[in-house]
Amino acid sequence: MMEKLAGIVYILGFALGTATWMGSGQANAQGAVGRLDASAPLYSEVPESYRSAGTIKVAVTTDAPPYQFYEEGSRALKGVNVDLLTELSKLTGVPFKLEPASFPSVLPGLQTGRFDMSVGPFGANSERLQVVNFLNFLHVSQVFVGRADAEFQISSLDDLCGRKVAEFQGDTNLATMKEQVQACQSSGRPELALSVYKDNAAQWQGLFSGRDEVLISSAPFIQYRISISNGAMKVVSPGIGARNYVGWMVPKDDQALVGALSEAMRMAMASGTYAKVLKAWNIEGEALTEVRVNGEPVSP
Repeated sequence: MMEKLAGIVYILGFALGTATWMGSGQANAQGAVGRLDASAPLYSEVPESYRSAGTIKVAVTTDAPPYQFYEEGSRALKGVNVDLLTELSKLTGVPFKLEPASFPSVLPGLQTGRFDMSVGPFGANSERLQVVNFLNFLHVSQVFVGRADAEFQISSLDDLCGRKVAEFQGDTNLATMKEQVQACQSSGRPELALSVYKDNAAQWQGLFSGRDEVLISSAPFIQYRISISNGAMKVVSPGIGARNYVGWMVPKDDQALVGALSEAMRMAMASGTYAKVLKAWNIEGEALTEVRVNGEPVSP
């Protein structure tokens, strides 16, 4: 993915910083979206264990706008994923129970059965693919952001040499940033000072506070952050970004659930519901045109 950043040009499909955020769905007081409905078109496709339990347990990190986050002044989750799950539950007939989780706890929780799936803008890597499948829901660009007073541009990874870069544990871009630290050193360029934080919120605080100069994230996430920064942040790599498939994680051994969710996503795409949700959150430029699992198209 990011190793190709220097050679891949992608003109962003939106005007950063001008977005409006209009998604309407949110989880109820019990953290659930949808209701049990045996008449739903895909109810029989959902594994019996979930139909009997009455819910599908979904791990959600709560600091990832516009994907999922707490509405200001409340503990109600909202976001792209909340809206998508709401629509998919109408097709599967089984509600999704949203369970807040820290980023490091998600993958272990999926492996132990604490969670049935997890939503987020998760990127695939070789380690994750050993234990989970990714039901992709977006094809996003990765862009760099800095403070509004930044006087530099990131046109290639080598432009990070001499800069202070913020990352967080578990991010799929972290390995690339560590490789670039070595690349700067071995080429005799100025040092890339890499700060690795415990989570995404701390990563952004590093940038806001001035400890760091730049970070990389998915375009929708950066777009949202810029829109609420009161002019404090700006993109420093306009027009650049390797696009990659991000998705929801489902345990590798639960092929039946992946199949049911894939078909629900296909129906949502065909009806226009998927596009409507993305448009409401101003990220329709990141939409998929077909159902994909682990980045590969899935036949009906």
